[in-house]
Amino acid sequence: MKGGARDVIPIIATEYWGSNEKACVIYEEKNGKLIEKRKKAERWNWKKNKISELTKRFFIKAFLPDGYPQSVSSDYLNYQIWDSLQALCSSVTGLLATRAILQGVGVGNSEATASAAIVQWVIRDGTGMIGRIIFAWFQGTNLDANAKRWRFLADIFNDLAMTLELISPNFPHLFLPLICTSSVLKSIVGVAGGATRAAITQHQSRRNNMADVSAKDGSQETANALLGMLLGVLIAGPMFQSPSSIWILFFFFIFLHLFSNYKAVSSVSFDSLNRYRAKKLILNHLINNGRSKLSPLQVSLKEPILFEEKSYFNSIDIGAKLSSIHDPTSLRILMEEFEGEKYMIHFTKEKGVIIVLHQEATSLDILKSFYHVCLVEHYLQSKKQHLSTAESRRIVDQNFKQFIEQVEGDGWNVKYNLLSPNDWRSSWGQTRADYEEVDLRKKPSAGSEQRKI
Repeated sequence: MKGGARDVIPIIATEYWGSNEKACVIYEEKNGKLIEKRKKAERWNWKKNKISELTKRFFIKAFLPDGYPQSVSSDYLNYQIWDSLQALCSSVTGLLATRAILQGVGVGNSEATASAAIVQWVIRDGTGMIGRIIFAWFQGTNLDANAKRWRFLADIFNDLAMTLELISPNFPHLFLPLICTSSVLKSIVGVAGGATRAAITQHQSRRNNMADVSAKDGSQETANALLGMLLGVLIAGPMFQSPSSIWILFFFFIFLHLFSNYKAVSSVSFDSLNRYRAKKLILNHLINNGRSKLSPLQVSLKEPILFEEKSYFNSIDIGAKLSSIHDPTSLRILMEEFEGEKYMIHFTKEKGVIIVLHQEATSLDILKSFYHVCLVEHYLQSKKQHLSTAESRRIVDQNFKQFIEQVEGDGWNVKYNLLSPNDWRSSWGQTRADYEEVDLRKKPSAGSEQRKI
């Protein structure tokens, strides 16, 4: 030191733990060694902060994904708070329903036999398994596109199933049909709830950390289930033995469960485009000529949870079979009108829309076909004007690129969409000779193989 001044030691680097500035570490070099120091103002105060800080750190590490909040979406905390509350309520009502089922199969009844109880249990579980397979077969592809709706519907079905279980002991002659119906509803809950939870987890993951987000969500659910069981044991005690008190508590927790679940799904701001979100963005772009912006948060606040908005068209079938267009003359006209596009749109007399996709159609082509339909609907509803195919194609070609650039700039993901297209793809403009030539080149017939031999 000279003149009482301290030597200035150069800082080599500074590092942080996630977004926590309290965990800031400064690295300095002194006498050829790397020295690790914390900020003076952030030194650990064991007397004041030992218990509170250790508890806080435990809960953060045990129940929140690493790197929170940067590693998750901005709606993560709000969703998880409401989701935890609904899980707690579901645990309590589930315990009350389980108690009713045990009474129904004969627990506490000296005349009941174990064999009869096992048979009833097997029939109940088997019915649920069959219901799970059938539901996944019919609705599997729709769960991604309408994750919010099916997430909320799953909890409605879950509460309905537990209500049936709770009333089942009062109807001994209907006990088996009631618990089988409940099992089917719960199987739907398992498929819809699990699939939509995966979609929400994928949305929340911002650092390719879906496994970590899912694991911490599982820890939160386990903690909520534990609290729910403790609360359920208290409710099932001597204080709440009368049927009226049990039903009052049951419906109170059901109401709280559905309310918190509605708040949870409403808080999710998906940046993917399903039919509702895509239509809102398209109409906003057409009405305001691209001057007004809509973020995922703005659209999510108005997105309907249970019921779809009314549309001018009764149905829009994306990825329809080519044979849906029954008239060969209409098909030839469409092939001429949509030359150069990877889709064809046919409007039926029953206000239906048939979109035939080319086998080379990409995600953007599918979105473009939907943009085209929304444009026609907008002119029919707002301007009472029927556009010709040539005119509508001109407007689409003029505006679609600008639309994509705008929504991407507003935070939307257009690399894929959730417009629920069918798997049918077509190829048009070929002659029969062309088709046979391609077919023979790809897969020689058995006769030709024999002739070669």
